[in-house]
Amino acid sequence: MTKIDNNILRALGEAMTDIMAQGDQVALPAFGTMRANKIDEHVEPDPTTGNNMLIPPSIKVEFTPALKLVKQIKSRHHE
Repeated sequence: MTKIDNNILRALGEAMTDIMAQGDQVALPAFGTMRANKIDEHVEPDPTTGNNMLIPPSIKVEFTPALKLVKQIKSRHHE
């Protein structure tokens, strides 16, 4: 990639981060939708010991692919 491409991608990433930080979702037509979801503090069993452990709050970014993208990937996968 050229330096211009990196600058464009960096600016796009920053804009998407700002939008999701405000609680909105980012939709890219024919690609998909991204949203940030806050996960509250919760208790889960430790997979190794089975003891309960406290999981701190976190934020996860969820991506839902557009139906068009899924169809294109499936059609190319079967070629």
